[in-house]
Amino acid sequence: MKGRNLDYHPPYEGRMIRTELDNIQRNAKTFHDLLHDSDDLPEWVNKKVFLANSYLKSAKDYIQNKLVHRKHTQKRKKHKSKKTRSKKH
Repeated sequence: MKGRNLDYHPPYEGRMIRTELDNIQRNAKTFHDLLHDSDDLPEWVNKKVFLANSYLKSAKDYIQNKLVHRKHTQKRKKHKSKKTRSKKH
C-alpha cells in the first residue's frame, strides 16, 4: 500500500513514528502500572508527563486535522468533477 504524502519527506516517517508510538504506549502502560493513585511524585515527574501528553496531543491534532481537511478537499474535487462531466453531456 502506498503511503499518504502529508507534505513531508522521507515517506517512511510514518513507520518510524508508529514505532515510537508503540514504545510510548508500552512505557506509559508500565509506568501506569507502577503507580498507585495515592503516590506522591516529584514535581519534575509530573511536569514531564504533562508535557509529553501535551506534545503528543498537539502532534495528533495537527495530523488529524490535516487528514480531515484533505478528505474534505478530495470530496469537493470529486463533486466538482462530477458536475463538470454532467454539464458536458
